[in-house]
Amino acid sequence: MESGYIYDILGDYKFKISPLSFYQVNPAQTEVLYNTAMKYLDNDTEKNIALDLYCGIGTIGIFASKHFKKVYGIEIVEQAIEDAKYNAKINNINNIEFFAGDVEEILPKIIEKGNIKPSTVFVDPPRKGLDKNTIKVLQELKPNKIIYISCNPATLARDIALLEENYCIEKVQPVDMFPYTRTRGVCGSATIKTRQVILDFDMVSRIITFEQKGKYGKEKHQNLSVKVKVIV
Repeated sequence: MESGYIYDILGDYKFKISPLSFYQVNPAQTEVLYNTAMKYLDNDTEKNIALDLYCGIGTIGIFASKHFKKVYGIEIVEQAIEDAKYNAKINNINNIEFFAGDVEEILPKIIEKGNIKPSTVFVDPPRKGLDKNTIKVLQELKPNKIIYISCNPATLARDIALLEENYCIEKVQPVDMFPYTRTRGVCGSATIKTRQVILDFDMVSRIITFEQKGKYGKEKHQNLSVKVKVIV
C-alpha cells in the first residue's frame, strides 16, 4: 500500500482515502447510511443513469453502481476525484465516470455535452447545502428521485422548500452516525410530488414526524404522516 493514504472497507468495497478527501469518521454507520439510501431506489434502475453530486472519493456512486447502467460523479476536490477513479478501478467498477469541478459550474456542462438524462440523483453536499444553480438544474432535469444526504437540517429545509415546485417529501430515516454521544446523524428519504428525494440529517436526536398535505396536479394525496426511528 502507498504511504500517506488510508484504506478502508465499506460493505463489499475497498476505498483509498487521501489526506485532502472527505470521509465519514464512522465507517460502520456509513455502511448503514449508504445501504439505507439504496433501499429507496426503484426496482427497474438497471437501464437508467444516476448522478452522484459532491461525490468525494466515490463511495455513494460505487455503492450505487450495481443498480444503474451508468453513474456520473462530480466533486470539487481534485485529489478526491483521483481517489474516486482509483477506487472504481480496484473494485472493478466499469460503469462509473468522475469529474473534478464545482458542481454548480460543471454539472450543466456535463448534462449538455453528454445529453444525460438521469433517473436518480444522489446529493451529499457540505453543510452549506445545494447552491441555487444546482437546484435550478435539478428542476430542469426532473429526475424521478433525488436522494439527499444532509449534515445540516437548516440548509436541508431550505433546499426542500426550493425544490417543492416539483417534489414532495415521502420518507425520512435518521441514522445515528455518532452512537453513545449527544450528537446524532440522520438519513432519510423524501419524495417530491411525483418525484423522490432522500434525506440524511446530522445533529438530530429525536424521532421525527413529517406531515404532508395537499393536491399535486390532478392526483389527490391523503395526508402523509411518517414516524421514523433512529438507526443505531
